Amino acid sequence: MPESEASATSSAQNTPAAVPWWVRLCRWLWKIAAGVGSFLVLGLGANVLATWLTSAHGIIPADSPLGVLVSQWPIVLLIGGCFLLLALLI
Repeated sequence: MPESEASATSSAQNTPAAVPWWVRLCRWLWKIAAGVGSFLVLGLGANVLATWLTSAHGIIPADSPLGVLVSQWPIVLLIGGCFLLLALLI
């Protein structure tokens, strides 16, 4: 086998196969979902801070959604950890 043919076959074996269109689509959608999720988390943090700063007593009310989450912290921690592990696996 001539040297040019050997190098052509070896380079063809080293290049990955073309990625299917649906894989590219899923990668693109995952980036969008990560961006939207980041904006949601930042928006939630800004809203909690605004509520805390504008509250009459300077504390977050116990009947607010955040107050309920803080009172149920073991469940929130467990579910949040599961979501984090799921995100790391995907």
